[in-house]
This record gives sequence, C-alpha cells and structure tokens, in this order.
Amino acid sequence: MEATKMSNLQKIWRAGLAFLLTLVAVTTMAFTQTFIPPTEITVRMFRLDPRTGKVHQPPEFCSSGNTNYGCTELVGDPNHAYPYTINPVTVPLETDYLLDVVPKESPPAWLHATAVTAQAIAARTFTYWYAQQGQVINNSTRFQIFVPYKFESLPPITFPDNPADPCASSNLNHYQQIVCDAVALQHYISYNNDSPAFIQFFSDRELETVTNPNHPYLLGVQDPISQPPPEGDASDAGHGQGMSQRGASRWARGNTYANINKPGNLWSVRWDDVRQILTHYYTGVHIRDANGTPLTPPDRWNALRITPTAPLTLTTGLSYPFTLTVQNSGVTPWTMGGGFALGYRWRRAGGQEGREEEGAEAIPIPHDLSPGEAITLTVPVRPPAGATGTCLLMWDMLHGSQWFSRQSPSWPTQEMSVWVIPILTDVYDDPDPFSPDDDGWQEETFLHYTLNQTATVQGVIHTIDECYLNRTLWSGQQPPGEQFVAWDGCLPRNPHPPHPCPTRLLSDCPAGWGVPRDGTYPYHLRAGPQLVTGTVTIDTTLPPGSPLYAAGVPGDPQAPDRLLRSDDGGLTWTEISSQTLGTVTRLVGRRGMPYLYAIGGGNG
Repeated sequence: MEATKMSNLQKIWRAGLAFLLTLVAVTTMAFTQTFIPPTEITVRMFRLDPRTGKVHQPPEFCSSGNTNYGCTELVGDPNHAYPYTINPVTVPLETDYLLDVVPKESPPAWLHATAVTAQAIAARTFTYWYAQQGQVINNSTRFQIFVPYKFESLPPITFPDNPADPCASSNLNHYQQIVCDAVALQHYISYNNDSPAFIQFFSDRELETVTNPNHPYLLGVQDPISQPPPEGDASDAGHGQGMSQRGASRWARGNTYANINKPGNLWSVRWDDVRQILTHYYTGVHIRDANGTPLTPPDRWNALRITPTAPLTLTTGLSYPFTLTVQNSGVTPWTMGGGFALGYRWRRAGGQEGREEEGAEAIPIPHDLSPGEAITLTVPVRPPAGATGTCLLMWDMLHGSQWFSRQSPSWPTQEMSVWVIPILTDVYDDPDPFSPDDDGWQEETFLHYTLNQTATVQGVIHTIDECYLNRTLWSGQQPPGEQFVAWDGCLPRNPHPPHPCPTRLLSDCPAGWGVPRDGTYPYHLRAGPQLVTGTVTIDTTLPPGSPLYAAGVPGDPQAPDRLLRSDDGGLTWTEISSQTLGTVTRLVGRRGMPYLYAIGGGNG
C-alpha cells in the first residue's frame, strides 16, 4: 500500500514554515546556551488501569504500602510497594524517573535498542518541556507512563546492587543495560532555540503520521515502512502525532515488523543513527547534548525507500537505474536550482573512510521540497571501473559541492553492500591443439570466456607480422554464459606492406588472406566497456618426418615463383614443379623463418 496524499492543512503548514525554518538554521550556527536542563521532576502518582495505563476510576492516590498497579510494577508484593513517602513526589530524572518510563513506553524485550534510545531522548524532552512550564505531571498515559520498579522488573527480575545510581550497578541484566545505554546519552530535542520542544509520541500508525496544527514540528510525514498486514505488522494505535514507537523500531531494524523477535519482511532501508529516526518524525528540529550543543547539521536527509534492494550483484561498465524516495529531514527548504541533488559514492573493499570514488552523476531535485516532505528520484548507477568483489554503495545528498555527510556535525550516508563483477570472466586460450582431420595439424585455437550479462562482444587478433593486418574474429551480441571464439590462424594480408612479402600459392584461408608464422599473438576481447587483453598461441608444427614445401627461395623474397621441397627439416632444398604437390589443404608458416612456408596435407 502507498502512503495517502498530503492533506491541504499539511501543505499550508509546510509552505508557511519555510522562512521560519531558515531562521532556525541561522540561529543554530552561533550557539549560546540559555536552557538549563532540570535534574528532577515532580509527579503526582495514581493507581492506574493495567489495561490502558489511564488513571483508575475512581481515582486513587498512591501512598506507602500501596501494591496496586501504577503505584508499583510488582503488583501485590508488600516488599516492593509504593516506594515514596509523599505524593506528589519529586524524583531524580536520570537515575529514577526515566529508567522506569523508557521501558514502559518502548519495551526493550521486543523493540529495537535504537528505538529505545529514540524513546529515551523523546521522553527526556517531554519531561524538560513540562518542567520548564512549571507544571506537575502525573504517572498515567495522559503524560507518559511512570510506574515504580518497572526497571527492576525487566526479565529476569533484577534489583541493581547500586540503588542510588542503578546504571552504575554491576549486576544489570540484558534489558536493563539497553535502557541504561539509551538514557546515558542525555540528549534532547529542541526547536528554534535550545529550549526543549513539546514532544508527542504514540504506539503505531499505518503509512503516515498525523499533523498537530499547534506545533510546526509535529507535521504528518510519510512512514512507508509501517505497512499493515500481511506485508507488515502496523496498525492504528494512538493519536498518530510525533514519533511512532513501533515505527522507530521498524526503521532501526530495516523491517516492516517492529517486533525484534519476529523475522518479518526486510525493508530496503535501515537507519542505524538515532538522529535519523528523530528528525524523520519531528520536522525541522535539532538534537542537542546535555550542554545544549547541536548534534545535527542544518542540511539533513533520510532515504525512505530504495529499489532495487540489497543484496545486489552489479556488472562493471553497465548502468543501473536506482529509484530512491528521499525526505528532507533538515531545518531549511530544498529549493530547485539551489544545488540540492541526490548522488552516490563508492568505497571499494578495504577502502579507507573519506577516500571514496564519486558516482558518475547526481540528480537535482525537480521542485522545492520543504522540511518533512519526500520526493522520489531515479539515479543511474555505474560500478567503479576495474572493481571486483564487495563494494559499498554510499547514497548521499549534495548542497552545491558539499556532501551532507561532510558537514560538521556530519550526517549519515545510506549504505548498500554490492557485489561487483566484470562483464567478462574466466578468459583463457585453449591449451590443447585441435586437429579435426586428425592429421597432426592444429587447425584452430580457441579463446574461451564467460559472459555474466548479455553484451556486445568483439574479439580481435593483433598481427605480429607486417605482411598481415589485425583480424576481428567476432563482433556482435552474445547471451550470458560460457562462450568462445575460434581462430584458424588466418589473417588478412596487408595490401601495402612496408617490404616485399612472400607469395602464398596454396592455403585454405579466404582469398587475400594467409597464414603467418607460428607464434604468440596479442588479442583484445571487449564486452561492453570492459576490455580484456592477453595472448593466444597458434602452433602448426608438422608431424616428425613430414616434407616441407616452400614458395620462394629461402632468404630470397624476390624469387616468389619457385617451389622447393625439403625432406630434412629445411636443411636442404630441391626445386620442384607445382604438379608434384598433389592435393594440398593447408599452407602454414615455419617458426623463426618469416619468408619460408610449409605446405601440409599433400601427397609428399
């Protein structure tokens, strides 16, 4: 299923935000911290409905000894009842509140760890915003669900051996460690300045999130990875505004299923950087560290979909169309004619970071694109020349001559592992003579090769004798598979040789052609743009004891009309008449004697 079209309200918001977002980008370049993050949060604690997380009806305040859900995660356990003596209660943000909130909102047992990190940043930002407003929140889903001992209850139930700072404990279980790693970053989300943004998140939504018209950074965005059954496991659960918790897990997995315990269906894109998830769902924001320093550059992008999908095998020299849906996840609009383009780089196996080869071309955007919007572009991709084996195809956006990934702070590329093969492989000269008449003469030699893709092939033998010219053995299209071209030793005669050449009286070569001397001849084999060179050997040595016949006097190319015969391997010669030759099938060259030729197959 495809995402629904953007609503008119979304279009109005996006158009109106362009100027404001440009100001956001400018103000973040010169940063002075004005927001001081709180270290505590005050929460009014209620008994909660275990099915919905809402305040239980009738409302019941938590108090000492209360073992109902909401007052404790370990329901009915008197040793782990409501742990505070007052209500509302002020608790440490990093070492208590978030450790219980994060796994409740995004369970690490079935959502990807990067999605849990995204939840930690969103939950911290949510808390910062309410603390800055001076509001007291409660522990229900009206805000974000906070139930004491949730961290300890992560399976298997483990009570940290450092209760004052649980994440510094030595006995944490696997899921507790995921939560601690997520919370440890202490990052938060801002908009316009370093103050925390009002953040919303929800469970799940199919294909596209929903716009909150009260906040310009809570725009509905395409979420194509959140496919409904049977392609995925998405469903509409929650208000749909801000970050989809299950959608975040899908992007982190690169899978249409959020649940890490299910194989699901691979998606063409996976996001390894938590900033990609957050800037996808929250439009035009910045991610900041605990000191308020921006961790995101102004120019950003996300790939939402790529076809074809990995793993891929590409052939060198050929061009392949790749189609990408890309999102402007930055803080400024992309303008047509402003130098914004989609391109790629290659990193060969063993290549160093930063020393990639740029692709053949980048495709500029055909129209303006506001933050949060997406566009589909097709880019022709050519594997790097001469590369073989595993290569990394690195997609990136350009702003003028600046790759987004080479800003400061940097932004991730979208990478695909590609297996690159040449068009031609397994090229070799057949080492075995071929004598179809079984007379001891090598009638032909073969050049074998394998085509990995249909291609136009040209095979050329290069002469080593000025009396002859190069010969094209084959030129035309061939299908994939094992192929060969045959050479019978014949080459076209040079009509204007630089010196006199011997006359060929008898030969099975075409008219105007001849058989030069035996030896090793260079060849080139071209398939598409790929060129393979090498040598091929033609050896027409006669069987032992065979007579030799010569046209022309040895060492005297000016006497072409005389015929000679030798019965001792060429040591002595006797002049004969042409009538004594009988039936002759082959005229070949004698190695090392460019003007002496043997006639084989006669009646001797």
